[in-house]
Amino acid sequence: EQERKLEKMRKDFVSTASHELKTPIAIIRGYAEGLKMTLDPENAGALEYCDIIMNETDKMNQLVLNMLEDSLYSSGSKEPVFEKFSLKSFIDGFVVKTKPIFREKEISASCECDPDIFVFADVTQSETALSNLVSNACSHASGKKTVRIFVEHNGGNYRICVYNSGSH
Repeated sequence: EQERKLEKMRKDFVSTASHELKTPIAIIRGYAEGLKMTLDPENAGALEYCDIIMNETDKMNQLVLNMLEDSLYSSGSKEPVFEKFSLKSFIDGFVVKTKPIFREKEISASCECDPDIFVFADVTQSETALSNLVSNACSHASGKKTVRIFVEHNGGNYRICVYNSGSH
């Protein structure tokens, strides 16, 4: 009984905190955008700081959205939506969306996946999981700074694997 109470309190906290964080994050981003518009274009340092603030608030906002989504799935108020999709197209699309991060961190990214692999899964949850793995891989990539996404086949299941140079 105590464990159930603690779990409910945790879920309620995550849900409430997520909702409460959205507004200040939006305000911070808005002020950074407004400040950037008033700055002299010659002031490259200040413009760069504003861009960094906006990028970081975008990351924070995405984390909050992920927390909210996880809370909805955990509470059972949102059910996974399973659909059949091409794993290669899914991963390639993800890599295209993630290219700015790879470029910013000077990471070489590659993807290896058979185009004939189709899976039945929730696309949103799959993208969240892949995003977390790739984000961690980028954070710990060192040396030649390489991130490699590949697919392993194990019986009737497929596993998306993410490798990074450096500490794993």
